[in-house]
Amino acid sequence: MLDTNNDFTSYGGQVNHTVFTFLKSFKTYDNNLEGVINLIRTYFHANDSFIGVSSHPIVIGQIPLIILRFNNKSYADALHNTFNDTLKVTFYKFDEETVNQKIAKYLEQIDRRTIKLVDIEANFPTDTVIEVFQKAYGPIEKVQEIFKKPFTRQPPNTTPNGNPNIARHHQQRRNNNKPTKKQILLTFKNQSSAVNIFGNNIWYKTIDHVNIRIPPANQTSEEYIKRTECSYKITGIPLNATSQDLKPLLIKIGASSCSFTTPPRRQSFKTAYAYAPKAKFINTYTKFNVFNTTIYVFPSSHNKLCTICGNSSYEYQSCDLRADNNTTPTRPLKKSLINRNANMKIS
Repeated sequence: MLDTNNDFTSYGGQVNHTVFTFLKSFKTYDNNLEGVINLIRTYFHANDSFIGVSSHPIVIGQIPLIILRFNNKSYADALHNTFNDTLKVTFYKFDEETVNQKIAKYLEQIDRRTIKLVDIEANFPTDTVIEVFQKAYGPIEKVQEIFKKPFTRQPPNTTPNGNPNIARHHQQRRNNNKPTKKQILLTFKNQSSAVNIFGNNIWYKTIDHVNIRIPPANQTSEEYIKRTECSYKITGIPLNATSQDLKPLLIKIGASSCSFTTPPRRQSFKTAYAYAPKAKFINTYTKFNVFNTTIYVFPSSHNKLCTICGNSSYEYQSCDLRADNNTTPTRPLKKSLINRNANMKIS
């Protein structure tokens, strides 16, 4: 019996005698390739048409496929698009058009059971996230972390003052910038888990006083657009504020979730983006007096912003606090912090 990958890796030759199935379709043999191969051999052992099975998956578009060869064209053709009750998988003819179609459909099915958790602090434990989501929504098949490096301004193309060490210093600073945020892709074993989240309009999950925002993984889907197309920028937030502190404010503006950005080292406040359904979104500017400070809320598409106080009606050159919050390196900005013993009612 032929059990090598020779003649299994191309569409040419005996293409009409070849079928394939997805390795991941063998649910009871997770991470057990040898078990899958032995299962197939045992099932087809008495079949005179069976030539062999690929000893290793053929990976196409990052999707592992199991390839089977037969010496009887009619038998191989009869397997196409047929669900095997014993093996619990469906076989397809191994030609380029069919492979591309089935992989596209397979990826679409994965998309439907995959969620993206965004704007998570890089040091937040992923194991905790997995545990909470698995307990709340069902078993998870795959986890992928994506780390986001902070934006850094590009240094000049020329070396300042003719000193190459300065340009080298800029390069080292960029290289040493550690990621401050991460995203986590969670693929559930069952599509019903994702349906539960999106069908019940769950926009975020609170873990350890942190609201983790949940859009779909597919950025072209209607659900993704619904959860990202309308957002507010919230500025002037005290540096020690949490998502729970902002919850009354989010309710007032009709937002369903929010995410904090990482403030620059010398900035006195932090910023959040709050996402709202289109039906509740109001394209207006407002402010709230809370935490013994003023918090500004405006559409995130608005670009004007004072980096000293967070006001959206002017830039820092016009800020009354500019004299107090001197931006020179010799005098740090006053930090905005919540006094937990003070009245925090929003007005």
